[in-house]
Amino acid sequence: MFTLSRYLDQLTHPRPPFTIEGLVDFPSQEWNRNLIRYSELESWYDGSVLDETVERQGKEIEVYPVKINPIPNTVEKHTYFLFGQVEQDERPLVYPKITAPDLSDDAQVKSAKALEDLLYRVWSENNGRATQWTGGAQSNTYGGCVFRVDYDPFDPLKTVPIRIDIIHPKFFLGIPDGTNLWKLREAWIIRPINHAEAKEFGVTVAPDIEPWMSEHYTKSSYECLINGDPAYRFLKGDWVPLSGENIFGFVPVVYIPHIRVWGFYGETFIENVQGIVKELNLRAADYGDAVTTDAHSYLGMKNVAGAPTVLQIAPGLYAINMKSAPDFTGQAKDPDLFEIRKPSASAPMENLVDLLYEYYRRAVNVPAVVEGEDEGSQRSGLTLVTRMISLVSHTDTERIFWTTGLNLLTRMVIKILLVKNVDQVFPEHLTFPIRQEWAPVLPRDREVIVNEVVALMGAKLGSINRLLEVLGVENPEEERGQILEDLKEITETEAEATAKAQPPQMPQSSSSAAKGTPAREKNTKKE
Repeated sequence: MFTLSRYLDQLTHPRPPFTIEGLVDFPSQEWNRNLIRYSELESWYDGSVLDETVERQGKEIEVYPVKINPIPNTVEKHTYFLFGQVEQDERPLVYPKITAPDLSDDAQVKSAKALEDLLYRVWSENNGRATQWTGGAQSNTYGGCVFRVDYDPFDPLKTVPIRIDIIHPKFFLGIPDGTNLWKLREAWIIRPINHAEAKEFGVTVAPDIEPWMSEHYTKSSYECLINGDPAYRFLKGDWVPLSGENIFGFVPVVYIPHIRVWGFYGETFIENVQGIVKELNLRAADYGDAVTTDAHSYLGMKNVAGAPTVLQIAPGLYAINMKSAPDFTGQAKDPDLFEIRKPSASAPMENLVDLLYEYYRRAVNVPAVVEGEDEGSQRSGLTLVTRMISLVSHTDTERIFWTTGLNLLTRMVIKILLVKNVDQVFPEHLTFPIRQEWAPVLPRDREVIVNEVVALMGAKLGSINRLLEVLGVENPEEERGQILEDLKEITETEAEATAKAQPPQMPQSSSSAAKGTPAREKNTKKE
């Protein structure tokens, strides 16, 4: 009945065409600026910016015919190194670690471990590994990525009612809360949806009109509209409005910048290499044209009477009849056919193309060794790592912003579960220290790691749990218990073996036994 009444209302009171600018209090100017910027960045990523043409003599000529576009490959490499050498398990690429405030309190330690396992489950049920990788790629392309966390009791596949979405930066606009760029005062998420999805939210949109969902968060309220009409969800036999009070008291959206120097939105390397990419394409095209010209040279003739003819002497065997000029003096020279060549391609042209690509590598912090080039010499692992310091330092900078954003996201998840009275989450969990566990940026030599752990263990400079984590053991606490049990069993076995290996004791005389003095000692005294 609810759907029918709304449908009849839409027929009798048609709304004007929906426009994003028509949303109440919507900052449309900032939205349009961001949209222009993101669309331009996309054109550089997909290479469409290199499709430029000019008209010459009535023909469309491509300005950049080679279309060299190293940007997608660089985005992939930066994203790979951002998350590092991750383990192939169920945990997200970056996963939270919860520490008990008092490590001597067993109850706190168990509570922290239970919360940590719960957070792993949240990420797993929200496709955490793929979601985080997509966020890393979007961050490198658009200058930042957007995570939204929300309470979600509608998904039957989830054991924890939390939804973590990766929102495309083109569909997001955030307003920070004063000088705190991590805390949002408002957030807008406006994205296109299909007609079936709109109908699931209780809104019927005409087939010839594209449905748009707009979500507006503040610290006290939440509004969800589809083409200007309120959205609903069908829950337990009734339609529940999605708009209303924000019971959590914060905007559950986190914007993680790629690298933030000024302003709210992050920066991307694409904005620094546009001129280099264009120049690289122009000079590569020039070099290609020069090689083509050199490959199609002209032929010259001299001392020839008339036009030469091509004769077939045998199948597949041809000869050129040069037709010598008449000789009346006896001084005539033999006819000659020669190639007229003036080289166009040169070593400086080739070197310039290589130099431009080297400039590109430096601008994007991807040294040649990352692409497998070792300059023809055998080098130590430490030398290769040193040559990658530009990429490593850039990755560490990215991780600073990601760690801050993921810590904030984790606290949001805990707060939402706490407000919704979800089991295993308690008020004291908000005070537990949180850190993010990252994989090594570069692969480490296994032998070096083992030697380091052995040295630290010998010097008593690390707990068993921590050293097991360094070795990459998946469950350090469980492994530690197993190690202690094995050590106890080994000690008992060695003690039994030692006892069996002892020689039999010399028998004692009755008089010596009565006085409590060994016979050997008594005899010695007599002597």
